[in-house]
Amino acid sequence: MSDNQWGATARLKSKVVMVVGATSGIGRAISLRAAAEGAIVVATGRRADLGKGLAADIVASGGQALFVRCDATVESDVAAAVEAAAAEFGRLDCAVNNVGGVVAAGPLDRSPTTPGAPSSI
Repeated sequence: MSDNQWGATARLKSKVVMVVGATSGIGRAISLRAAAEGAIVVATGRRADLGKGLAADIVASGGQALFVRCDATVESDVAAAVEAAAAEFGRLDCAVNNVGGVVAAGPLDRSPTTPGAPSSI
C-alpha cells in the first residue's frame, strides 16, 4: 500500500462507512479521511446544505458518497439512513456516531426513564 499526500493507506477500501453527524467539524473531518482511505461514505446530519456539499466534495475528489438527512435523536431518521445506505450500496460495514447532546434532566443513572435505573439514590 502506498500513501498519498495525506498519508492515507486505503485501509478502508470499498468499506461502506456511515458517519452520523457528518456535516461539520470532526464529523466532516472523519468523513473526508474515511473517503481518503478508500471508504464509501454515507454522511448523515441535520443540515442538508452542508451534507450535500460534503458528499459533492468527496465525489469531486474521486470518492463515493451519499448524504442522508438525519436527526440522530429521531429513531425513524436513523433507521431510514441505514436503509438508504443498504439500498444504495448493498450493505453497511461501519458506523461512526459523532453526535452528542446535553440531557437537561441530570445524570442518566438517576433518570426514571433509564432502563434498570434505581428509582431513588
